[in-house]
Amino acid sequence: MKIFFLNKGLSKLGSNRIFINNLSNLLNALGIETKVSSVFSTGYNIYIASKYSNLTDLIEVKKKQPNSILGLIHPSDRSSAGKKKINLSDFLICGSRSEKDYYLKYKKKIIIFPHIEIINPNLTNPKNNQINKNKIRLGYHGALEHLIEFPDELSKALEKISKEVNLELIVVYDKSLGDWKKPNIKIIEYDWSFENLIREMSSVDIGLVPSLRKNNFFRKGLLKNSILNLTSKSPSNTSQDYLIQYKVTTNNGRALIFHELKVPVIADFAPENFIINGDSSCGHLAHSEEGWYEAIKDLAFNENKRAKLAENAFQRFNYLYDKKKVVTNFLTELKEIITTSK
Repeated sequence: MKIFFLNKGLSKLGSNRIFINNLSNLLNALGIETKVSSVFSTGYNIYIASKYSNLTDLIEVKKKQPNSILGLIHPSDRSSAGKKKINLSDFLICGSRSEKDYYLKYKKKIIIFPHIEIINPNLTNPKNNQINKNKIRLGYHGALEHLIEFPDELSKALEKISKEVNLELIVVYDKSLGDWKKPNIKIIEYDWSFENLIREMSSVDIGLVPSLRKNNFFRKGLLKNSILNLTSKSPSNTSQDYLIQYKVTTNNGRALIFHELKVPVIADFAPENFIINGDSSCGHLAHSEEGWYEAIKDLAFNENKRAKLAENAFQRFNYLYDKKKVVTNFLTELKEIITTSK
């Protein structure tokens, strides 16, 4: 088995870093020959194309290596070219169950590869190195699109708890992309780099991982209740219902970084967040302003509980996302795809 990764786009982008660079390195550790390049090469029996690959890239693979197996990372059907890329592919690689579930209508051969990072311990900045022990540091990381979706409920909870405890929010994102609506608390921002991400997030006391769409237009007020009353066949009072919205590609990758760094996590109700944080011994889940407030308060005032939740989540992370086990499962599914494609 020889695998060629067609790496289009910047290597620092999460999809390329995890699904090309990390996956390639993990496969190499199992003795699988791989090559990562932005320039097509012949002589491989499996080609895996970056989500940033063009339609012409996939056509070239099919034309010059007609007997090879072609995979596509993070497919998108938002354009005709995207749909054609999916149709040209023999299999897809997705990052979550939600993403796989959506794209099953196009392809039955889909492999889930979780958003796991390869972290150099030398990049970490352990919490016990902090100078100020009387301050609670909360961490948040992601793309600007995540910050734009920063929930009002969480902002209000942070503003409320900041009156009771000395805290600061550490944020790592690509600042060149623009600004975001910030809660009225002390915030320290770092421009995104993988080094900044690991150094700063490893030093915080609590990791915050909201992943749902903001969509206040539907979540609040009479419009929400009107829609629910019109669409629900249940005789119960729908005014108490939650309306949640999340991207097809929503995953627990931002939470997994915290788990691997032994930082306790408070996440929202996005489905993938339940895999680890759904167990109350591993972390907290929140959605309402009161939910976020109580979760932050519970951990901010209890250092021992923070340590316990972080350790439990770390152990569960290692059990579910052991890198050797994950890549072995990937390889098993890939071999099955090769067999059934002949």
